[in-house]
Amino acid sequence: MQKMVLEQEKANAVVYLNGEISTYYFATTADINASVDVFVEAVPNAGNTFYMYCIKDGVKQYLNMIRSGTFNNPTYGDTPTATYVYDDGRATMLGVLEGATLLFGTNAEKSYTTIGLRYLDEPNFVVHFIESPTEAPEDPTVPNGAPVLGTGYRLVLVQENLESARYYFTGEKDSYYLATSQNEAEAVTVYLEAGAGGDNSYYLYFINASGEKQYLNIETVDTHTNPMIGATAKTLFTYDSELKTMVTEHGGRTYGFGTNAEATYTNLAARYSEGANFFVQFVAVESDR
Repeated sequence: MQKMVLEQEKANAVVYLNGEISTYYFATTADINASVDVFVEAVPNAGNTFYMYCIKDGVKQYLNMIRSGTFNNPTYGDTPTATYVYDDGRATMLGVLEGATLLFGTNAEKSYTTIGLRYLDEPNFVVHFIESPTEAPEDPTVPNGAPVLGTGYRLVLVQENLESARYYFTGEKDSYYLATSQNEAEAVTVYLEAGAGGDNSYYLYFINASGEKQYLNIETVDTHTNPMIGATAKTLFTYDSELKTMVTEHGGRTYGFGTNAEATYTNLAARYSEGANFFVQFVAVESDR
């Protein structure tokens, strides 16, 4: 989570992206507390290439680039259409629009304080990125409460060690673990089924490509405890409000689906709560049943 900052030497000003449009440019503010935070999101299967977005008034908005006649302009959108790579020499993000490499900034010979798109060989004041001093705003794609019956969910792993890239459970196994993909279109929808353990006690299941109902379980085979997929419900889950995920008691420990927070794994293991973990979040989707 960072601030996009422009040091405008001609205007003797330091301004920050505020999540709004000023005519054809990104609007800014001199008040860092009135600015938005900027996040990066890994582009699936594209190495060190990213989307950029901010959250304005609770709405996730991607930072995009468009061609308007003979002009290059920045814009916001609900879906990403521009990708970026980080340029160490310029200490900023670069994007490509219709074959031209561009950056966010302003004309170094003027006193503009809005943020436009600039060619690399122009005289530029270039935006940079600094750590945000504010708390992270609420991300509308991350749930705040417990999953409920009758709603479908994506199991989403936010892998903070990979620029907070999102990985979605695909309904498949990956060796001993649950497989994931950065492409949400490959994800399955997971549902709750009331269990026999009383309130807030559920089985978890999805429908596979063959139309078969498959349950998510956590089981121990020999000395290893792993996630399992099967036609029989064996594991009851409850919602842990502190971990913000569904967990189960197994072998004297509390387990959830996730991965080691000290590594860069992107598949889902059975992780016990006292470890260093990134646990899956249950993100609601429109029911497809």
